[in-house]
Amino acid sequence: MQLIFLIAIIFMMVREVIPFGDIYVLRVLSQGMCLLVVIVFFTANSKRVSFKKYLPLLLYILSEVISAILSKSIVYASLQIISFGAVTLFFIAYNNDELVDDKSQEALKIIAKLGVFFIGISLLLMKLAPAYASYYNKFDGVTRLRGLFQNPETLAYYAAIIWGLVVFTNSNQLSKNFKIITSLICLPALLLAMCRTFWVAWFVASIITFCIRSFSKLYLILGIWFTCLCIILVVITGVKLPFSTIKKNVRIESITNLSGRIYLWEAALERLKERPLFGHGLGSADDAFKGEESRSNPKDMHRPETERSFRPTMHNGYIQSLLDGGVVGFIFYLITLAKAFYNLLIYSDKKYLSPLYVVTFFLVANLGQSAIMGTATFSGIIGWYFIIYGLRLGGHINRSVFRSICS
Repeated sequence: MQLIFLIAIIFMMVREVIPFGDIYVLRVLSQGMCLLVVIVFFTANSKRVSFKKYLPLLLYILSEVISAILSKSIVYASLQIISFGAVTLFFIAYNNDELVDDKSQEALKIIAKLGVFFIGISLLLMKLAPAYASYYNKFDGVTRLRGLFQNPETLAYYAAIIWGLVVFTNSNQLSKNFKIITSLICLPALLLAMCRTFWVAWFVASIITFCIRSFSKLYLILGIWFTCLCIILVVITGVKLPFSTIKKNVRIESITNLSGRIYLWEAALERLKERPLFGHGLGSADDAFKGEESRSNPKDMHRPETERSFRPTMHNGYIQSLLDGGVVGFIFYLITLAKAFYNLLIYSDKKYLSPLYVVTFFLVANLGQSAIMGTATFSGIIGWYFIIYGLRLGGHINRSVFRSICS
């Protein structure tokens, strides 16, 4: 099962950087293996699994099954929930192993090193093949780094996730030198991808995780002093910051309407009225938005159809869940995320800091992107693994972390 876990995630990683045939080839191989293991494992070991810990997730899956049956796109929605169910149930089976902590650490070390390699190559391509590695946003007039990946958002996901996996892993698992190298590779990539949502998510997740860490106060104090020192030096030396360039790169103008997302979210709430209880089916919410392309970005109204910026995503995982699964699915979705985060937050063992960082990152990123939905991407599959990992900790409560924070 350890090998299947590693292969399933690596296939999703490779799928996003190497054009290996059809985009579904590696996904089918990855999730097909998970489905096979699920069938075999639960047939023989269903009585050994404590399903109570995973009840919110199981109810969420059940609600999405009902949603798929009632969906207009019943075939597509059913395939999506089979895919999602295969991966999540596989993770439940995988976490049933008492030695999963040590085994997953070894697998995640391999995944982290592969991720650092992909991101490092992406930075090199910025110099060696800038035309290939760059993504020009014609609406904002900003060039962003995408490297080996399909778009800057995917690169930003990788950089933020891999950074957290490495930095918040025990020193006896990964050396300090490797953590420094990872930071020097991942943080510039995250910055150059210019995804504001992930900047905020990375910052919030880092602060929360550092605060949980026993020696975090030293890092926080040094960080504050370093920031103040930089500001003082800028003021004393009279350095003129290129505010016009900063304004362009941060894409200030698009903040007023969140890149057209407000239009999309308003329309989503209207479409919810059509199917309020069980929604349109997992991954099928975009069917409700045919004809909404121009509203999602007013600049698209005068552009040819092939050049429009609309994509089938709500740019908000919570709204996407509400539209996909309706009110019923959305409630179980929130309970699942909240319970996983709560368990990780109050579990003070240092070896659980990486999961806490990743889950916190996704909870925040989910406000600006559909970050925690399906399992067809590396970010999706690794996010749901740590969410299920957090649910597993339901019987390992330790409240000492609150005392360490307040002391």
